[in-house]
Amino acid sequence: MKHIVNSITPRGINNHGDVSGFYSDGQHVQGFLKLNGRVLKLTVPNSNLTEAVGINDFDEVVGDYRGQDGNFHGFRYSDGNYVSFDFPAAHDTGASGINNLGQIVGCYSLCGRAFLYEPAVSTFTAIDFPGATSTAASDINDRGQIVGVYSTDNTTAHGFLYDGNGFTSIDAPGALITNAFGINNLGQIVGFFVVEKSPGVFEHHAFLATRK
Repeated sequence: MKHIVNSITPRGINNHGDVSGFYSDGQHVQGFLKLNGRVLKLTVPNSNLTEAVGINDFDEVVGDYRGQDGNFHGFRYSDGNYVSFDFPAAHDTGASGINNLGQIVGCYSLCGRAFLYEPAVSTFTAIDFPGATSTAASDINDRGQIVGVYSTDNTTAHGFLYDGNGFTSIDAPGALITNAFGINNLGQIVGFFVVEKSPGVFEHHAFLATRK
């Protein structure tokens, strides 16, 4: 029987060209890993939805899944094995980025708060942009630099960079929304921004930002 895919969403790519993402067959959403020309279906056991998002150079994949309890949980996939994790006391957790050191970033509490998870020492660290009503982390590079998005009014949004020196806001000129969702080891940041050209007319643009 031929497998029908209604939509496909690639979300991550590593330095070897391997791709992570998820797809829908009209009834279910499943993750995938395109590896060495083969496409592997990623489905967390006993889940009814799996979204693969971030990937590192060791083909470790992170994302989220909806469990039998109806809640979302984070997961890490590596060489056929799935490991589930949750931010302490949170009802929902989703992972979005993993670096080559195994550090994972994502969000929890309806994706309103961000976290850094270090599986090697089983430590979670909350990441909250100062004064923000919501913060979500999207990616982390091998230098530990984290990018994501925050809002102070739940209407506009701003990108951010978080490193050992604290937070830096990222805003495209004239944008209502700036979202930073990827960073490489050179510190180059990719994302998108939205500007209102006229009342009720909005334009979406992609951006590449390089720190000076």
